[in-house]
Order: sequence, then C-alpha cells, then structure tokens
Amino acid sequence: MDIKTERLTLRRLVPEDASWVAQGISEPSVHRWLPAVPFPYQITYADQFIARSGDLAGVRAVVKAGEPLGVVSLVPRDSADQSQRVSGAGLGYWLKESAWGKGYMTEAALGLLSWHFDNSDQMVISGWVEGNVGSEKVLDKLGFRRTGQRPERDSLFLREKVRVIEVVLSKDQAPTAQQP
Repeated sequence: MDIKTERLTLRRLVPEDASWVAQGISEPSVHRWLPAVPFPYQITYADQFIARSGDLAGVRAVVKAGEPLGVVSLVPRDSADQSQRVSGAGLGYWLKESAWGKGYMTEAALGLLSWHFDNSDQMVISGWVEGNVGSEKVLDKLGFRRTGQRPERDSLFLREKVRVIEVVLSKDQAPTAQQP
C-alpha cells in the first residue's frame, strides 16, 4: 500500500525504477553524501538494491505527480554490527538535486516515520555526513536528537573517511503527519 502525504506518494520500488535510481545517485552532488554507496554507481547496483529491498516495506520511491524524486527508507539495522551503539530501525534517504530545498524529504520522511510508529515502538536511528546542511535540517525538523557519536566511515565516492553525526528518534518524540 502506498503512503500518501500532502504532495507526495511513497511507493514500493519496482525493477523499472533502476534507471532513474542509478541516474539520481550518480549525480556528484548527491553521491558525495552517501558514503557506503559504490562508486562509480552503475545500473547493476540499482538493480541489486531494488531486488534486495523487495521484501522491505520501508523502502520507498518518493514520487511527486508521477515524477520520481528519490528514495526514503526505514529498515531494520543489522544487529550483528558491533559498531552500532543504539539498536533500532535505520532511516536513510536521498533526493535528486533538482528536488532539494522544497521540503520534499522532510515531508516524505515524516510520512514514513508516521507509518513506522503506527506499527512499531522501535527507535529510529539516522545521521548525516558532517557538512551536509540539508540533511541536518531535515533531521532537526523531524525531532531527531544527537547521540553525541560521530563515527568515521569510508566514503567510496570521496575516497576518504568522513564523520557521520548520529541521531535518534523515539515514538514519544516523533512529530505526527497529516494524511490527506
């Protein structure tokens, strides 16, 4: 079932989405903020991502009036990863650059978070690469709190380590979305 917000539809990804996903992530202005994403990003990576996310209801295309703008996801974090200090679901996202600065990601993430907290009490963890002011604003608007953790991650695009500012959001602190 799609998640609807005031301006957007959050729908499951389908194999036909691979082309625009690969094109959007390949934009240097987008890719530089996605440390773990392979570089250069090829359509085969998009195909694999879509195939892996098929069973995950929290992986959604962000669509406005039929035009895909990016992806927002809320998925279980790998509990086997000992570097994770907080357990919960992980929120990730990206938008193509032409969609930046219009409030789309705040709206999309709010819709997905509302869906999540309607079905779960599980904490949500997210973060941004240091310097990504846009993502910082999105997560601040959504009520995420800083954990004080700033782990280093390998950025495949930049070919260097980057710091990630970690944040968390609990159900009792989450804003609520108005569904149309």
